Amino acid sequence: SVQQIGYLFAAWSFCSTVFAPILGRMSDTYGRRTILITALIGAGFANLFQGLSFYFIELVGAHKAFFIFGFSRAFSGVWAAIGTVTTVYIADVVPKPLLPDYMAKMSIVGPLAFTFGPSLGGGLATIGGNNLPVMVDGIITLFAAFIVAGNLPETPAFLKLKAARDCSSENANSQKLDVDVPPTPWQVWVLSAAAFFGGLTMSAGVSMQA
Repeated sequence: SVQQIGYLFAAWSFCSTVFAPILGRMSDTYGRRTILITALIGAGFANLFQGLSFYFIELVGAHKAFFIFGFSRAFSGVWAAIGTVTTVYIADVVPKPLLPDYMAKMSIVGPLAFTFGPSLGGGLATIGGNNLPVMVDGIITLFAAFIVAGNLPETPAFLKLKAARDCSSENANSQKLDVDVPPTPWQVWVLSAAAFFGGLTMSAGVSMQA
């Protein structure tokens, strides 16, 4: 029903709004790379469960299957705030003079994904049913996590911050750390791919709900 679809959108939006600052703080504690990989894995499995919930209808009934789907949708929203961590990562690795340019490029990734995502999701839905787009996207998102895990190092800025926390409080607080980070633009392209897959996740979910 229209009301149920509203619940699904609200659950995703609520979780993504609440967890955006939480993921940002967690990246300061556990590292940008760790949270990026965790978010992609979480979103990937959430999308797979959204697609598989279609098959739960015959097992547990439509009512319970809807709650399974709704929980998976909300769980997907938890990790949707990956863009916050992505922005922090870029700020860590891109030299300040080039930062506005790379931020502008990253801002195009989401709309670009929304341009192609619905048509791809619609084509997959025509071929294999409404649950296929989000299942395929879950697999792609997990693959993106694999790419990030294999190619994206932790930022030198966070490693310096972690080292400072591990030192004695007087050494850590004696002076502000100056972060000298060499330019690493290839890392931005890896992050762009991750953000693109995240955009496909959102648009595929919309296609499935339709």
